[in-house]
Amino acid sequence: MKVVVTGIGSIGRRHLRNLRAVLEEPRILAVDPSPEARRWAKENGAAEIYESLEPALTARPAAAIVCTPTAQHADDLAACLEHGVHAYVEKPLAERLTPQITRTLVEADRASCHVVVAANLRYMPGAVEMTRLATNGRLGRLVGIYAHAGAYLPDWKPNRELRDYRRSYSAAIGTGGAMLDYAHEFDLLRWWGGEVQAVAALVRRASDLQIESEDVADVLLAFRSGVSGTLHMDYLERSNRRFVQLLFTEGRAVWDVPTQRLEVTDASGQSSVVVDVPEYDVDHCYREALRDFFRSLTVAARNGVLEAPAAAQCVQTGWDGAQALAIIDAARASADCRCWVDVAFSGQPLAGAPSLSEKEVGVLRQWGTRQPPDAGQRHPQSEALLRRAERVIPSVTQTLSKGPSQFVRGVSPIYLERGRGCRVWDVDGHEYVDWAMALGPMILGYADPDVDAAVARQLRDGPTFSLMHPLEVEVAELLTEVIPSAEMVRFLKTGSGANSAAVRIARAYTGRDVIATNGYHGWHDWSAGTLPLRRGVPQGVRDDVVEFEYNDLESLRRCFAEHPDGIAAVLMEPMCLHWPEDDFLHRVRDLAHEHGALFILDEVLTGFRMALGGAQEYFDVLGDLSIFGKALANGLPLAAVVGRRDVMAVLDEGAFVSLTHGGETLSLAAARATVEKLRDTSAIATLWERGQWLGDRIGDLLVRHELLEWFRREGPCCRFAITPLAAGATDASEARSILQQELMRRGILFGGAHVFSAAHDRGALEQTIAAYEDALPVVARALRSGRVQDYLEGPVLQPVFEPRPAEFPNRDRQGAVTRPVEFP
Repeated sequence: MKVVVTGIGSIGRRHLRNLRAVLEEPRILAVDPSPEARRWAKENGAAEIYESLEPALTARPAAAIVCTPTAQHADDLAACLEHGVHAYVEKPLAERLTPQITRTLVEADRASCHVVVAANLRYMPGAVEMTRLATNGRLGRLVGIYAHAGAYLPDWKPNRELRDYRRSYSAAIGTGGAMLDYAHEFDLLRWWGGEVQAVAALVRRASDLQIESEDVADVLLAFRSGVSGTLHMDYLERSNRRFVQLLFTEGRAVWDVPTQRLEVTDASGQSSVVVDVPEYDVDHCYREALRDFFRSLTVAARNGVLEAPAAAQCVQTGWDGAQALAIIDAARASADCRCWVDVAFSGQPLAGAPSLSEKEVGVLRQWGTRQPPDAGQRHPQSEALLRRAERVIPSVTQTLSKGPSQFVRGVSPIYLERGRGCRVWDVDGHEYVDWAMALGPMILGYADPDVDAAVARQLRDGPTFSLMHPLEVEVAELLTEVIPSAEMVRFLKTGSGANSAAVRIARAYTGRDVIATNGYHGWHDWSAGTLPLRRGVPQGVRDDVVEFEYNDLESLRRCFAEHPDGIAAVLMEPMCLHWPEDDFLHRVRDLAHEHGALFILDEVLTGFRMALGGAQEYFDVLGDLSIFGKALANGLPLAAVVGRRDVMAVLDEGAFVSLTHGGETLSLAAARATVEKLRDTSAIATLWERGQWLGDRIGDLLVRHELLEWFRREGPCCRFAITPLAAGATDASEARSILQQELMRRGILFGGAHVFSAAHDRGALEQTIAAYEDALPVVARALRSGRVQDYLEGPVLQPVFEPRPAEFPNRDRQGAVTRPVEFP
């Protein structure tokens, strides 16, 4: 018989030797790209030598033994089937191959080709005896199976050339991991327990082994027969234990795999007997598996059917192997979603069937159906509050960026109760490292003792008064000292309000109406008219705002060309996520002044993080007016418009900006304490240093897990984002959702950016990196699967400024009324 052996590594060499013991006068065709491997094959009896598989298959062999690296299995198997060659494949390990192998097996059945996957443990004498016990009824009905497989990875699977376990397929997330390495155990449990209905799994990295894949896995299996199964696998156990226990209604059997010792105990536990198990050599299992493969081919040729004969009871078909992979795939999915997952697999189809059955179609479309737990089970207080909010608060939130549409429902909390340092606790008591920091205000961290003490002292005197308070003068003087462009100051309560005040000042100073802007500057009419959520903004107000692109000076030139002598100010953030190019900020300032317009810098986000004097100090460019907020008072509501004396003077000449709480003293006391602490300590330098440390390590992890197709790090070190990208079948919202979900599950409150505070200490950074290391393999699997929503516990995150017409059935996406509103 002519047989191809492709892949002349350690397993291929073993098979090449064993073929001469299994077959009479086999003609062996050896395939390997390595000259050394081909030379070994020729010296050890191979009749023909090839560098690649295709020429060997054209020689019309009867069968192929596929021992190539796991990533090639699907392609090699497909090539064999294309030539009508039966195939024996060493167990496919790569999880990404599962759907591809399944499709290939369907084609194999249609082509009447026989495919067998190596299942060596079935042929061990101890396993054969266990099979007899499981089927002969002597110990009653089988009710439970427990398997334990542990070995220390560096000793067990070192790289053959370099003796480095980190280079082995076991260490890679795509081809290894404890579960994939121990695929034989999954096969044995299914062999004895029958069809698996559902699995629940905990998969983790618990050691300091430098590998991508998991090093510990515990899997519960629910069989349709009612049998329950448990499987523990790890890379940490120095004693190298590997055993299986079968629990029956009238006794139990324990098989120690390394020694082949089999002990049977009756139901009382008093009577125990050691079963004699035949001795076997290391090649026994390989030879018996090959022998059964060729026996099945002989029966198939004689009867015209593809089934294992009675003499080949242990043979594992390709569908058996794929079912084991389906269980592993479902176990990974269970570990991702922390819930039971159904194993949707049909089993082996009939040979020559004209079309796929309904179950088989289901296999190809979906390998596991998640059953996420009710969100109320994890966050009952949050969910209860949300239900109350739905009745009394429009959109259930005061700040859209903090609303439930911006966090994956189920795994994410909805309401936070308290914070300290860089950590927050939700209303259900869960703790998180906070990287949103209240959308930026908490520059010193929650409950900063100096700020809290200043507020407490002022609270004893009063929060607001009938006349002005000295703090108004003192804090204004402090800001003129630290902000380069500040000659005068006007306090407000929010960044939106301060932006609107700056727009009014600019219009009053220039006598013009049009504002050229880039980016987001608040909810007031003049700014909201540029957003999708612009219902209620008069068209005339919208017409007085024009937009230009960041780092695109020509787009601003066009604005001035379209509105000659009409633009009052150019209002922009000095930087959001992208760095200014080619002196962009200086050139915008010069162009604005050339056309008689003011240059306004919105430093609500950049203020105090990039430098004490803001981004204008960092980039050495001053605004005629500047807006500061968020971090100004470490979480208390305060914002400020600062600028040139002559420009600010219009507030004395008829431009109106006045509010009851503008001089509210608690926020002013907090601002003084915050700015003085930033001035007198190394807090800002610490933000940059720690941001550089964290950003570099996240960047390294994105590279290691090959995720740069889906994520990009952007922004300054003190406040950088992990920006999601659309790639393949995955859109940016899905990428953002799965990353946020997996970090949130690991105790990291993440909205898309890492907003640093002085309270983000080394412990928080290391916890965050550990969460990324644990989460990114899950994220990578979800993104590469092309079915991210299967991995999500809740809906995909929504754009923050997008109208949601499903919530307003009488309106279209632009907010126009499509049918009259009916009032009760």
